[in-house]
Amino acid sequence: MSIQSILERKGAKVFTIEPTATVRTAAQLMQMHGIAALVVKSADVIGGLVSEREIVHAISQHGERALSMAVLNVMTRSAITVTPDDTFETSHDANDQSSGAPFDCDWERPTRRHR
Repeated sequence: MSIQSILERKGAKVFTIEPTATVRTAAQLMQMHGIAALVVKSADVIGGLVSEREIVHAISQHGERALSMAVLNVMTRSAITVTPDDTFETSHDANDQSSGAPFDCDWERPTRRHR
């Protein structure tokens, strides 16, 4: 199965959040859009990803105060970049080799790169 076929089924819209936004704002955006992760981006620079997993981890460590923390403090900085032409299996293998980093889809580059 190609990444393109997954994007066609699930949609290719990418939601972003600033690194200085709060974890609460990230959770609200995810809930509003029915998604599980946001790309953390400042201007045109991708800094990482924040997902439900990072939010739950932050709350388990810091309690309610985690909700007022900046996304920058809880996001995952390493990510695997894939293209629509990559297969899910190849991307999954690359993900396993880099200890479960989240995925980022790069529309501009024809080859996968590891960060």
